[in-house]
Amino acid sequence: IHTKYEICWQLHSFWEYLPYPKGLMFKDVHLSIKRAKSSTSIEALFNPDKNGFIPQVVVLQGAAGFGKTITAQKIIFDWASQQLYQDKFNYVFYICCRKMNVHAESEESSIAEIISEEWLKCHESKNVIRNILKNEEKLLFIIDGFDELRYSLDQPENYLCTDPWKKEPVRILLISLFKKKLLRKSSLIITTRPAALEKLHQYLKCPCNVKIFGFSAKERQEYFYNFFENGDQATQALKFVKQNDTLFTMCVIPLVSWIICTVMKQEMERGKDFQKTPYTLTAIYMLYFSSLLKFHHKEVKQDVQSNVKGLCFLAAEGVRKQKIFFKEEEVTLNQRDFLSLFLNESIFKRGIGCIKSYSFVHLSFQEFFAALFYIQEPHSENWNKNLQMLLKRDKSFGLDFAVGFRFLFGFLNEEKRMTELKKEFGWEISPKIKELLLDFVKDNIPKRRPNFQLQKEMLSYLYEIQDDNFIKNAVGCITEIDYQCNSDMELMILGYCVQHCQNLKYFSVKGSAFVNHAETENYIVLPEILIQTGVTWTQFLGEYFLCFSTELIKGSFSSLAEKIVILNNKP
Repeated sequence: IHTKYEICWQLHSFWEYLPYPKGLMFKDVHLSIKRAKSSTSIEALFNPDKNGFIPQVVVLQGAAGFGKTITAQKIIFDWASQQLYQDKFNYVFYICCRKMNVHAESEESSIAEIISEEWLKCHESKNVIRNILKNEEKLLFIIDGFDELRYSLDQPENYLCTDPWKKEPVRILLISLFKKKLLRKSSLIITTRPAALEKLHQYLKCPCNVKIFGFSAKERQEYFYNFFENGDQATQALKFVKQNDTLFTMCVIPLVSWIICTVMKQEMERGKDFQKTPYTLTAIYMLYFSSLLKFHHKEVKQDVQSNVKGLCFLAAEGVRKQKIFFKEEEVTLNQRDFLSLFLNESIFKRGIGCIKSYSFVHLSFQEFFAALFYIQEPHSENWNKNLQMLLKRDKSFGLDFAVGFRFLFGFLNEEKRMTELKKEFGWEISPKIKELLLDFVKDNIPKRRPNFQLQKEMLSYLYEIQDDNFIKNAVGCITEIDYQCNSDMELMILGYCVQHCQNLKYFSVKGSAFVNHAETENYIVLPEILIQTGVTWTQFLGEYFLCFSTELIKGSFSSLAEKIVILNNKP
């Protein structure tokens, strides 16, 4: 069996594929996480709660790029380094849902076989595996990326597996682990995006839910100094980012911090002044994309445009077919050098042979390029049908392309994104797309309170477009807002969009989560605002509304809290 030292070595090798600087080690990674209504730590995930309940299943949820995979890998690393869960678990197993998609639904395996092939040096004897499985309560399975699974786990109870040696389709094994039919005394950590949380909860009993909030202000600063080997460069970059409150707020996302640091480091090394200040997720990804094309690809413009179109088509096909891995034959041979900037190559065992597959370096990059595909000038009825099918599917399947939709809306910013796309690739964006997306928002954004998660997602789409008229048109029908603020970024989005809601009759901001001011380490809890029609609402609109939305955008949360407290004390 692998020694813990060998596991550490493997994880350091894995580091090369993660969006973190090579000089930064696992021990240096710290992400803010929260359990229920209080902060927690990785060490305390399986600690008893105030009622003495010890969870067997922990769900780590976080938006795209917030560090779910790096947290999962850090847990294994810390355990292998004898710094974590030493008395709790004898073995920790990592199951990547993205890799599970490679296995056909009909392809069968067993938990014992998965452990033997993925975790051990070679096919160990049954006696070794039997000893591992003997103490179920000492086993931890980390299942990374539930939202990336591309097949249904819905199965009748009598189909579930209880025998770790029995071969079943992978989907049966996973659902059997989730429902505690298989290795029922073992513990699970499952990572997922919020959009798939409701679906996941259907399969779990009494899970402990933990949110990953990315980097705090202090952690962002540490990240910059770890990324830049030159301290002066780190200070210069951090000073530049802090000048833009919005940009610094967005660095709460580890992947965004990495993109910004990468681009700024390239600019510094070339002696150039980096005065671009992106303020949306789309702008940040576009900056990184343009930087890669500029500095790492010297082909003629026509070839680059052709390769980008091929990449966009590949990404969109993956979204349409709900797949993340692509076969070797799906990737054009003459595009391999270009695609290596954005794709990872993986080799999987299949029987006695191997298969080669490709996947985007991060799921959010696949969504970025898929969105690019959908906004290109339509040349046929097919194109229009593709986008309409996507809009219809998003409505039906619970926002499984949520990040991609943020990019879709972001590309429609006429002042910047549309101009950039025309300049870089000669692409014209059809006005039909704006009409389709406006209708999509108006038809789906909750006008009243029942679905606050959907309302939050829709507001995040609108923030990306940065078009006041479009947003005003989209949110004009909203009469009630029920908002749960979990981060500076969500406050920023709310502040930008709420100023365009002219017909509100009810407005609630629930502050059950800690909100971290971008410039300090002081945590505050936003009090709940419940404003009904009448005098108080009129006063709010007249005296506080403009100031309220402005303070949210600026991130001046302390003064905002004072204004809310004063307002709540009024009759």
